[in-house]
Amino acid sequence: MSLRYVAFWISSLFVLAMVSSCTDDSPEPDKAVNKSSDNLVLISNQGNFGWGEGTLSLYDASNQTIENEVYQKTNDESLGNVFQSITKIGSEYYMVINNSGKIVVTDSLFKKKTEITGFTSPRRCYQVGNSKAYVTDLYSHAITVINTTANEITGDIRIGGATEYGVVFEDKFWCVSEDTDSLYAIDISTNRISFSTYVGANPIGIEITNDEDLIILCAGDSEKAKRPSVVVYSIKLGPIFTLRMDLDSDAEPSNLAYSPKDNHILFCDRGKLYQVDNDNAFEFFEVFDFEGGTMYALDVNRETSEIYASDAIDFVSKSKIYRISRGYDLLDDFSAGIITGDFFFP
Repeated sequence: MSLRYVAFWISSLFVLAMVSSCTDDSPEPDKAVNKSSDNLVLISNQGNFGWGEGTLSLYDASNQTIENEVYQKTNDESLGNVFQSITKIGSEYYMVINNSGKIVVTDSLFKKKTEITGFTSPRRCYQVGNSKAYVTDLYSHAITVINTTANEITGDIRIGGATEYGVVFEDKFWCVSEDTDSLYAIDISTNRISFSTYVGANPIGIEITNDEDLIILCAGDSEKAKRPSVVVYSIKLGPIFTLRMDLDSDAEPSNLAYSPKDNHILFCDRGKLYQVDNDNAFEFFEVFDFEGGTMYALDVNRETSEIYASDAIDFVSKSKIYRISRGYDLLDDFSAGIITGDFFFP
């Protein structure tokens, strides 16, 4: 079972027990963050599925300052339920609100401009053209096409399963589906699937390397005796399958990320951070210990190579955020909102 389902299951099944037993986090002093800082990090906090409100936090790495509930303070309204992810297209931020079935569009200072509605369960938004973006979806079994000039839905691409993570490379959008255990290539000009193949049980992440290799993290399926793995496809050769690196049979990998300056592939497993050395036959080893944390999000600032990771803790308390150097030293840790699920570096 992937982390996206775990959060929903825990929050839905035990919500009353959690709320009554959880102690309130002491509020941190409100600190205004410079929204034009060159070291700004946007943090999306999902909020609990079905009853919590998603929030936006801003973190300034230059002075280790965080400001929470930025959207609410700017617009005097909530974002909605399950703030899934953030992207920026032009000067506008696209904030994907999963359970509310919408995307909130703001200006560069987080003032709301409009909403795009009509989604089933949107996950992530990817710019694929000057006025075109794809939105992955958990339940619709299709990728939604939107016009980012008019900010409206213009069509969909039937996949046959849930989608979340993808990468854009040249004229194609590459994505994986946990439901179908497959990798897909979508021709951006025609919105049609041009390639698909089985990659492994439960593909939960995809990245592209400097060498034009697709790295896919598969969570595995113990009931079918299929081990977790890291799978590599070379785009420039075809695409052609080139490597499958099996992980331990009891591994629970999650949160794939890539550091282009170091050519390192990263993922979490049972409260620890692992590095796959892309220059040494894909050996992997532990590089940081989160001390048993419930790791929920992982990303790399591609300008600084600093690593950001979130510990959702018990899914009702504020998440703990780790900021880690490219040499895997802890630079800072701080609290954001409930269930931090995404980082964005403008």
